[in-house]
Amino acid sequence: MGQYAKIFKAYDIRGVVPDELDEEVAEAVGAAFVRLTGASCLVTAHDMRTSSPSLAEAFGRGASAQGADVVAAGLGSTDLLYYASGSLGVPGAMITASHNPSKYNGIKLCRAGARPVGADSGLSELREAASTGVPAHEGRPGTVTPRDLLPDYASYLRALVDEANPIEPANLRDLRRAVIDSGADLGLAFDGDADRCFVVDERADIVSPSALTALIAVRELAREPGAAIIHNLITSRAVPEIISEHGGTPVRTRVGHSFIKARMAETGAVFGGEHSGHFYFRDFWFADSGMLAALHVLAALGSQAAPLSQLLGAYRRYVATGEINSEVPDIGAAMQEVRQAFAARPGVTLDELDGLTVSGGGWWFNLRPSNTEPLLRLNAEAADEATLSALRDEVLGIVRGRAG
Repeated sequence: MGQYAKIFKAYDIRGVVPDELDEEVAEAVGAAFVRLTGASCLVTAHDMRTSSPSLAEAFGRGASAQGADVVAAGLGSTDLLYYASGSLGVPGAMITASHNPSKYNGIKLCRAGARPVGADSGLSELREAASTGVPAHEGRPGTVTPRDLLPDYASYLRALVDEANPIEPANLRDLRRAVIDSGADLGLAFDGDADRCFVVDERADIVSPSALTALIAVRELAREPGAAIIHNLITSRAVPEIISEHGGTPVRTRVGHSFIKARMAETGAVFGGEHSGHFYFRDFWFADSGMLAALHVLAALGSQAAPLSQLLGAYRRYVATGEINSEVPDIGAAMQEVRQAFAARPGVTLDELDGLTVSGGGWWFNLRPSNTEPLLRLNAEAADEATLSALRDEVLGIVRGRAG
């Protein structure tokens, strides 16, 4: 059980290959997933990691051994997997570790209609079943059938956005250079499984995903006035402000796709955005799609004459640190020390929806453990650079002082 307890996270499965996650584990998870969902058919896809094809095949073996037919979409993005789950009406499994280093791999799961599977919606039960083993299926095994879903997926995305005119900064260095060298209007980048979208403007400046969240929210509110819009607690405060100014209802939630998708389904929200570059759409089965977000940016840019930097100016109100990671020997003790340092200050409020969020006059920060890596993550925002720098240095001094 120990191995499974380590790789099952809050909203997906991730581990080092093959020490923690191998074909045997993937096969067991595939078999348990069929038992959990009662599916007679499911779909799989995988990212470009060298370990992904064999893990996808193993997952499919486990699922088909339990009598489920498997549609094997092969190499694809996570949002393609969500499209397949939604359009085919079947559960899905994406073999990916997203942005984690290459030694990792993982499994993202969804029920039919791209509905999330997280710790509170089936993942805990799945861990128990996979670790103890599921009974052998007494009937006929299912089939595994390769199928190219990309053309249908591309057509579906194009139908959702009417185009007017047809992670780490170091990882965007080549894209930024290409934008300048070619005189491009913008640059687009995607993470390993293409469910996150990142944008570089015409000046080669990286666009904050919070600004993109606000931009897309305004577009969706123009189409559906008064709608609810989801934002997680580390997006810029400009996001809920702009949603409210345009007549929408901002709904704050914790970080993570399973939490956001569940909250979107509860509220009927038309759109949701995360500062990590994930963007969720009600018309895409409440799932995230980097490609659909990119199409919205292109449509917005093509609808007016200003460059992207100017277009996005209205959505940038504050300065932010971005995500800063720290390794500490005792995460709980470090967070408690930060809590004690700020709790008694006048005008300061504390919120523990997801980690620790501390808010004061014109500033806030969130400190939370990573769900996928042994790190403590800091995100901070303020009205000006001086305030932000002082806040960042104080919090990191406490956190990293413990590490030293």
